Amino acid sequence: QISNPLKAIIPKLNWINYYEKYKKNQFSFTEIIAYNGHFTCDYFAFGITAIAADIFYPWHQHPANEVYICLGRDSKWGKNKDPLTKKSFGDIILHESNTPHAMQSGDGFVFGIWLWSGSVVTKSIIL
Repeated sequence: QISNPLKAIIPKLNWINYYEKYKKNQFSFTEIIAYNGHFTCDYFAFGITAIAADIFYPWHQHPANEVYICLGRDSKWGKNKDPLTKKSFGDIILHESNTPHAMQSGDGFVFGIWLWSGSVVTKSIIL
């Protein structure tokens, strides 16, 4: 089962709380491949975001193109400040460069696997 190796790896990753508003157990992400990641790369990034129940990840943007794979059953995602829409486990979400986007977890914890390409060195800014 794939979940067994993941259970062993996840606690060993460097989880980052980039936004002071959230406690580490509410919103964190890890950079597995990134400019400052476990594996260093300055043109591509790959990581995981973890969001606890009932957390709004505010409107933000970044120069990198971003693809998310939603690993949660109760979450809403939006871009361009349009209303957030429900996404399901396995849905793929695309955020083009500098496109404002946000997420809202529902009753459960949400994991998102993300990929960045392009300008991956510049971090997100909250809008």
